[in-house]
Amino acid sequence: MLLAPLPVDDARDYDDSEPSVDALTDRLGRYAGVVPGENRANPSATSDAIGRPVVTWVGFQRLDTGSARVFVQLGAPVPFDQRIDGDALVIWLAGATLSTRNDARPLDTRFFGTRVARISAKAVRPRGRGTQLQPGGVELRVRFKAGAPALAEANCESGPDGLSYLMLELAP
Repeated sequence: MLLAPLPVDDARDYDDSEPSVDALTDRLGRYAGVVPGENRANPSATSDAIGRPVVTWVGFQRLDTGSARVFVQLGAPVPFDQRIDGDALVIWLAGATLSTRNDARPLDTRFFGTRVARISAKAVRPRGRGTQLQPGGVELRVRFKAGAPALAEANCESGPDGLSYLMLELAP
């Protein structure tokens, strides 16, 4: 059996030029994750999450000022508090759950030019019984590269997508 290339019917159909940078970017894909303030919800977050205390996305942004923003997309606002634990800032999201196991994967943020090195989320089950019951929730842990950890400037906002966003601003 002999294999030969097929003839090209029309030379206009063949483009041997190098693709532009924009074409490579588009072909390889742009960031398709959540951006607070935009109507770009987590593609895997279902409408079932709206109105429920479910963490559907944990994200990070480097701001122009050199500070960092850690944000959590939630189906509904939840009570939260923050404390320093060793070299980490710990944020407790009372009564929240993680939408998927993927939401517990850590974010390695060492290379973004901020003090934040790593962000992780962990589901914590309720403990105890009766009057000794400690409710479950999600523990968000922010580790820093250098310097002492500090409390974040925190607020909860409603997004145009119907979800809630816990925004944590961390100074440079």
